[in-house]
Amino acid sequence: MAITPNSPEYNLLFLLVLIIIAITGMICIYLGKRVVDKSKEQGFLSFDFLFGIFISMCCLFISRIIYMYFDFYLTQFDTTKYYVYPNIWYYKIGGLIYLSGFAILLFIIDRELLEFKLKGILAYIIIAVVLIELIYPVNSQEDFEFISALEIIAFFIGLLVPLIFIYIGVKTPSLKTTSFIFAIGIILFYIGVAIVAEFILAPLRESYGSTIQITIWIASLILQIIGLVLMTYASTKYK
Repeated sequence: MAITPNSPEYNLLFLLVLIIIAITGMICIYLGKRVVDKSKEQGFLSFDFLFGIFISMCCLFISRIIYMYFDFYLTQFDTTKYYVYPNIWYYKIGGLIYLSGFAILLFIIDRELLEFKLKGILAYIIIAVVLIELIYPVNSQEDFEFISALEIIAFFIGLLVPLIFIYIGVKTPSLKTTSFIFAIGIILFYIGVAIVAEFILAPLRESYGSTIQITIWIASLILQIIGLVLMTYASTKYK
């Protein structure tokens, strides 16, 4: 990422990351309260869709904090520092926490909403990615690029989730609105995450100048927030 440490752009990005972390934290608190209230009403803790969303949001919150430390304090976006010990372990642990939460959510979606039609395969693929990323020895830039490339698998599996909820909405009219809202939330969140990728930012900087990335960062923040809010709202409406 073309960004100079302690520059105005660098400080703005840090602020935007803090905002998304704070909002994710508030969502975790809200969902946690909903899970506790539901458990009190039922008399037991239900490992349902709401619980899966709560766990995945908590994992997202924790991993974002770890990645923030990795990006802004350990490496300052210098790719030559990514694979250096102990930096690489912060990256691996961040990925472990985030992808583990995603795997749990995928398993619950399959079991609770799809009646185990997928046999947990998507969740197992994510777990395999997590294990390979964790145990693979990283001693060079090429090694780091390899484990980073593995996360593309998780990204593409994530793209299947909106399709799953669209399918649920079509097959179950009573869940149509809620399913479509959740699908839209995921799509917006993924767009927000994807547009700040370097392969997208680099050509835009060349065409419009470095200031364009500020606009993209702000757009990314807005899309991620809207996506998280929509997913949170939909998860509390599933019965």
